[in-house]
Amino acid sequence: MVSISVLQDAGLENECEKASTVEDPHIRSKELFILKTLKPLFSELLALSFFGEVEIICDLILRIGGKLPCQLRNSHGAWAISVCKNNEIKNSKVGKSVVTLAVCLSSPPNDLAISQDMAKELLQVIGSEGDIPEEVSEVYPLINHQTSAGINSCIVHIVEAVVVEMDWAIKKLKTFSLVSQKGIHLNQNSEHFHELAFEENLYARAEAVVKVLSCFVSMSLNDTQADLVLRLAARFYKHLAQMSKLRIAPKGCKQTFPSLKFQKLVEVTCKELTVPLYVFVEIMQKKQDNANKKGIINRIKRENRCIPDLIFQIEDYEKYLIQLSKVTKVNLLRHAKRSTARDFQLKPKLNEESREEEDAPSPEANHENINAVENESGEDLDDNEGNGSERILSPDYNNSPPAVEDSGSDNEDGDVPPSAKRLKRVNRVVEDSEDDA
Repeated sequence: MVSISVLQDAGLENECEKASTVEDPHIRSKELFILKTLKPLFSELLALSFFGEVEIICDLILRIGGKLPCQLRNSHGAWAISVCKNNEIKNSKVGKSVVTLAVCLSSPPNDLAISQDMAKELLQVIGSEGDIPEEVSEVYPLINHQTSAGINSCIVHIVEAVVVEMDWAIKKLKTFSLVSQKGIHLNQNSEHFHELAFEENLYARAEAVVKVLSCFVSMSLNDTQADLVLRLAARFYKHLAQMSKLRIAPKGCKQTFPSLKFQKLVEVTCKELTVPLYVFVEIMQKKQDNANKKGIINRIKRENRCIPDLIFQIEDYEKYLIQLSKVTKVNLLRHAKRSTARDFQLKPKLNEESREEEDAPSPEANHENINAVENESGEDLDDNEGNGSERILSPDYNNSPPAVEDSGSDNEDGDVPPSAKRLKRVNRVVEDSEDDA
């Protein structure tokens, strides 16, 4: 097909000449096939608005280009980025396919850097609460009202794939840690250098994920998109907790100082993701209050599953940061802010059609109980402001599900039985979750 190709693209002549000098015949034929056939076909079919055929061409470029060496693969990723910047495509599926090409054919860390740039433009087009969205992105005309939903889901799924890969990386890091603790080193200098480089790359990758997710939690998303983002954030915080736990040396082992990369990751996460996430959850709950009763029960059930899990994972992550702060004498939560959005229980007025309405307390009584618990927690924090990281930074930390309290926190008051009000609230959240299940 390369030998009989008659399609020509003036802008690809220099690239074809370079591809002809590639020594490996298999790589050379693949590269020439993309340059001489697929890319010219893409341009012609796009001009004729044959969108279904354009999708197929994009898929072929992705499959073949993904098997090329890094330098050649990146050149095709750069070509896809230029398409995003120079074409106002309004077909959602084609826009999604081109964005997938741009990100997936770009090697790390460029892939997440491109995702972050596009997420920022998506924020301008989709808009946030109270802002007027733009019709089309100035940087990427490909991102507009017609394509924003598809590109949104595309980037979220790409970030989700990165988070899945982090699971393998954390297991590898745990293996390095166990080997280091047992003193098993065949070549101590090279092994140690490899471990540090691997760990630093993992922290940099996680920081890039934080910056992409921070754009999504600022957007005005529909129910399905918001649910997907919340679940992805919960999984990501679970990985952050595992990374923080690995930084705590077991008994009998020397405690190392947290690296600057790790401290920066913690700082960026607190500032750019944790705080906006609580605002995002609060906005979702306000929408819940103003929504029509039709279909709201299913929405409540979805949020009743994902929001408590997200809060639990954030609190678990911060628990390990507190423990690490104690043993290293470094205040890792100095950038964290106290939040009032940690109460994720369902409000009684949303359960008007529930069969338990007769047994539920009135909204006024429930509001008074919540304020009382928050005031008690706030007084405890005010009395212990001098303790630094030994105290929890949020007033509602003790209102988390019992699993958080039983997970091994160093809180000296952990053995004290919780108050009746706290037990009543926790039991109520558990009962709501069981009913939904």
